[in-house]
Amino acid sequence: MHIRNLIIAASTCLIASRSLAQNDEGQYTKYRHFAIYAGVGPSYFFNNLTTFKDDVNPWGYEFSFRFMWEPKGSFVSLGFETGYYRIYSVERDQFRSSPTVRCFHEILKTILCKLVDGPVPSV
Repeated sequence: MHIRNLIIAASTCLIASRSLAQNDEGQYTKYRHFAIYAGVGPSYFFNNLTTFKDDVNPWGYEFSFRFMWEPKGSFVSLGFETGYYRIYSVERDQFRSSPTVRCFHEILKTILCKLVDGPVPSV
């Protein structure tokens, strides 16, 4: 019953916040060609190791940074993403291991549907 009330309250808040949105006709907003995204958060490793199963700490952390070039009126955006991801850590007697990933990705993003990604700005 408590979860049902929480879902109803969250849905009501989301609908109310959407209905209070202002109409921006006549307002000028500057279009920005570049976008920066940053993220920090915990990560959880689903443990399937059998050797050190009880000594594995599945909780880790991650940092990510994304820089995108989004040209006006285009369906394609270009950019790169880099990050640091700590997968898990193992500690047993004198043995310690914590595998990490440092990555660099090139990104090509396309808008498939205007309803999902929002309207494409006109030229």
